[in-house]
Amino acid sequence: MRKPLEKASRPTPPTATESSQHMQRLESLVEGQSIVLEMVSQGAPLSRILEEIVRWVEAQSSQDVLASILLLDEAGTHLLHGAAPSLPSSYNEAIDGIAIGPAVGSCGTAAFTRRSVIVTDIATDPLWDDFRELALAHDLRACWSTPLINRTSQVVGTFAMYYRRPRSPSSEDFHLIQLVTRTAVLAIEHQQTMEERKLLMERERQALEQAQEANRRKDEFLSIASHELLTPLTSAKANLQIMENRLNRISAEPGGENAQLAEQLKQLRLLLGRSEASLRRLEGLVHDLLDISRIQAGKLEMRMQRMDLTALVDDVVDEVTIGWPDRVIRRCEALRAPETPIWVNADPDRIRQVVTNYLSNAHKYSPRERAIDVELAVVTKDGEAPFARLAVRDGGPGLTPDQQAALFERFSQVAHIVPLAGVTPGLGLGLYISRTIIQRHLGHVGVDSAPGQGSTFWFTLPIISSSEL
Repeated sequence: MRKPLEKASRPTPPTATESSQHMQRLESLVEGQSIVLEMVSQGAPLSRILEEIVRWVEAQSSQDVLASILLLDEAGTHLLHGAAPSLPSSYNEAIDGIAIGPAVGSCGTAAFTRRSVIVTDIATDPLWDDFRELALAHDLRACWSTPLINRTSQVVGTFAMYYRRPRSPSSEDFHLIQLVTRTAVLAIEHQQTMEERKLLMERERQALEQAQEANRRKDEFLSIASHELLTPLTSAKANLQIMENRLNRISAEPGGENAQLAEQLKQLRLLLGRSEASLRRLEGLVHDLLDISRIQAGKLEMRMQRMDLTALVDDVVDEVTIGWPDRVIRRCEALRAPETPIWVNADPDRIRQVVTNYLSNAHKYSPRERAIDVELAVVTKDGEAPFARLAVRDGGPGLTPDQQAALFERFSQVAHIVPLAGVTPGLGLGLYISRTIIQRHLGHVGVDSAPGQGSTFWFTLPIISSSEL
């Protein structure tokens, strides 16, 4: 006759002493984790953090646990020593660098299978066939190992708990393992992130140094090449002037009125004029390169003096008008009747360079039949000191906001906008140099433009007040 089933007994409630011990254990766990997390946040070395984790685990156990953390190498094939201060050093040395696999003790198997491996008795478990003698020689009888898996599902190491007698884990052991593995993964991930950041910063530093060295060499080359080019340029200009003088003398000599000779002289003068124009353009490019080198080296000199901006702009317009006889350049009222000077503290040669650049760009990029307008005025804004504003307006294709954004940068050239036929494009340096010059004068540069409406390039300069004159 089957015995009647006994009533299931209710779980015995914990005693006051057991409850107190449980609370102390929880507090100790939280405190230990807080210490580890603080070390992580302060950037402590990973070896110290891992050792702190191991000692924290060992302090929580009443069963004489010997904890260990191994780290998977970059290739993901071998386990390296991380921290195991209580295990015999000879044992740590023996397993340092072991290859992972389907039957490589507890840790090598856990890393390979990506699953926890609970070996309750090393003396009989087949996973320890190759390492049983080593473990038993160091009085190690049980080993539970859990893979450390990061947020990207990669195994980064293992956490193991060794015992000197056969033993199975309790529910509290599983809770501790779960808490420790999360903390260890966090510490390892943080260390890897910091190392990757350091490596990235080092690469960026090296790249910056290489770029700076390349710029230095380039600027040095530009400076040397520009100086070397100026010598033959000067000689070529002198030879052209000598040739022109001789042509003039030949024309004045008896027989110079001969029609055939006169035509030949005319052709020679035309060729000389073209050669001089080409040399002037080349000389301008060389001077731009020299200015770039000076700017980069911080040696762009300014010879400041009190000067009349109205007279200077008027003079520049006269000069370019002679060189462009087919071009209409309209001056504002202040320039047509420049009786009232606008005094500024500036380098006349440098300001002349900027005005010439603005006019040259307007000439290059707008149709011949469109006039170029030059405006100069004293502008006053509320709460600001009055300043001089020069503007050069052309009838070119105009610019989009995106095209305007990089106009004043070095070597900047607007895509899809080319100079008119017969005009040589520059290197994209003029506006960059102009901006630098005006900024050195405490002024500002800018452009107002829209597609199909032309462009107005302007700059401002502080004026000298009447009390300073």
